[in-house]
Amino acid sequence: MRRMLRMTPVRLAAVASFLATSAISVWSEAAAGNRDEEAIKEVIAQTTAAFNKHDAVAFARLYTSDADLVSVRGEWMKGTSGIEQGLARVFATRAKHATLKPVEVRVALLRPEVAVAHVTNELSGLEDLEGNTLPPHRELSIRVLVKDGGVWRVRAFHNTIAPPATYEPTSDALERRDLPVAPEDLRILERADAILADEGRWDRKDDRVCSPGDTTWSLFCALQRASVDVLGTYDHRRAALQEVRFAIEAAAPGRNFEHRLQDYNNLDTTTFDDVKAVLRLARQRVAERLQSK
Repeated sequence: MRRMLRMTPVRLAAVASFLATSAISVWSEAAAGNRDEEAIKEVIAQTTAAFNKHDAVAFARLYTSDADLVSVRGEWMKGTSGIEQGLARVFATRAKHATLKPVEVRVALLRPEVAVAHVTNELSGLEDLEGNTLPPHRELSIRVLVKDGGVWRVRAFHNTIAPPATYEPTSDALERRDLPVAPEDLRILERADAILADEGRWDRKDDRVCSPGDTTWSLFCALQRASVDVLGTYDHRRAALQEVRFAIEAAAPGRNFEHRLQDYNNLDTTTFDDVKAVLRLARQRVAERLQSK
C-alpha cells in the first residue's frame, strides 16, 4: 500500500506544476474579469460625463456604429449618427439644463466580450413643455456592451423611470375632497386628456402595466404618463388623480371598485366618451379650486 501511495520526485514536480498552472489560470481569468468590469464602468462614467456636458458627439462615440438607444419616452435612436442627432435634440429642448447623478451600477459579464449593466441615475433639471423645471427623479437603464478590438462600447440601451416600489394605498386622509391642489394638477389632467385625443388611442383592457413605448393608453396609464411628463415622476395619490377617482364615483354611483381607474376603464358599459367625461369633470373641479385659492 505504501508503494502505491509513494510518488517519485518527478511525479511530485509534475503535480505541483499542474496545480500551480491551474491556480495561475484561474487567477488570470479573475483578473481579466475585474479589468473588464472596471473598463465597462469607465465607459458608463464617460457617458454620464458626456450627458452632463450636453456633448452628444462624445456620448455617441461610446456606442457601436449599429447601436440602439431607447429613451425613457420611447424614442428609438439607431446607429451612432442617429444617437448623436437624437440626443442633440433632447439637449436643445427638455434636457438643456439636465444633469445625471450616478446612484448604482451593476455589471455582469455574460461572455468574455459581452456584458450587461444595470444603471440607476438621478436626473434633475429636466423641463416640461412649458419650460418649467421638473422635480428630480430616478431612472433605471439596461445596457448591453460588447468588446471589439479590446475596446468596450454600448450596443444597446433601454431606459425606464424607476417607479415607486408599491402604489400607495388609500386612506381616509387621501379620500378628503379638499386635498390641496396646485397648477401642476391641472396640467396633469390636461396632458392626460391630450394623450387620449381620440378613441384610437384608448386601451380599454387595462392591466396597470404602462410602458414608455405604448401607443394606446388606458385611463390609468394616460394619467401615469401625464404625471411623468409634468412632474418627472409618478405620484399615485396626487390630487389630480384623486379628483378623477372622485369623478368616477359620481359617474358610477354605488359601484364598489377595487381600483377605480382600472375597473371603470374596463367596464363593458364604459365608453370613450365616458372616460373623457370623468377627465373633464376632474379638470373642471381642479380649475375651480385653483381659482378660489
